[in-house]
Amino acid sequence: YAVCAAVQGAMVRSVPLQGGHFMPDLDSVRAAVETAPTESPIKIVFACTPKNHTGGAVPRGELLQHARGLQGRALLVVDEAYVEFSDDGSLAGDVASNENLVVLRTLSKVHGLAAARVGCMIAAPEIVAFLRRIMPPYPVPTPCSDAAERALSPESLQRTRQRVETVMRERDWMRERLSRHPAVREVLPSQANFLCVRFDDAGARFAQLLGAGVVVRALRRQPGLDDALRISIGTSRENDTLLATLNANATCAA
Repeated sequence: YAVCAAVQGAMVRSVPLQGGHFMPDLDSVRAAVETAPTESPIKIVFACTPKNHTGGAVPRGELLQHARGLQGRALLVVDEAYVEFSDDGSLAGDVASNENLVVLRTLSKVHGLAAARVGCMIAAPEIVAFLRRIMPPYPVPTPCSDAAERALSPESLQRTRQRVETVMRERDWMRERLSRHPAVREVLPSQANFLCVRFDDAGARFAQLLGAGVVVRALRRQPGLDDALRISIGTSRENDTLLATLNANATCAA
């Protein structure tokens, strides 16, 4: 969002996340909106939940209170790309009673349609009507819309729900196993389909896993996460392979 805003020449004001779990400081965000210069007011506030790259979720009640605190000043746009994996649920049902709340959803994650680039915005009719005036006439190619319709069919949704249940179960199991590993400093709470894990030597662990054909994401370029790897939750066999690789490395190191 910051990159898109900069391309459009819009002012961007960032408020750092706080604490070891990188939660948004909503009071500071609201203060930034309230103290913005009159000639360049802040009109849109973005929040992601569950968050990338840590997986933590902002409580729904806090976001709703935040939206009400921004009424008359700014839109609150909530990116829910990973919400299907969250216990807290979506804010989509709260849009009707919060006119400045905008919810973004995507088929890229839980439905596996990242290449199709299909998503939606849930917002007040006035906001939807405004965007319709400025969006291109054919924003979604026919093959992508066909793939989206198939993904949202009752049969596909049933299979997706089953996959989500498996991922959430494996996520909890992986969190418990990784938390007890001697090379792991901390496993951050996650409501997404991945775990953010702090290691004793993230660079060495990344290389060891890659050498065994296990690909994870290094987060050294993310502020405060230079010691962390982001581990996507795979199948039981894939998760077992990752743990076995780490356990073998730990045995060799000992």
